[in-house]
Amino acid sequence: MFLNGELIARDVSEAQLLKILRHYKLPAKIVLSPLDRQGFILGRGNRQISPEIIKLIGPSNLIIIA
Repeated sequence: MFLNGELIARDVSEAQLLKILRHYKLPAKIVLSPLDRQGFILGRGNRQISPEIIKLIGPSNLIIIA
């Protein structure tokens, strides 16, 4: 997780991510890409990005790259 170009967290859990997002109260974006050849964007490999996280940042702030 980066803030103003500086790494502030690495390999965080859902609870840690929620705590950070609520603490800083800044607009956030999540950059995602499909894994391997499965074609899934959200799933087993990123459980920390929960529905609560998506509601907090807003679905329009999910950036999908492939």
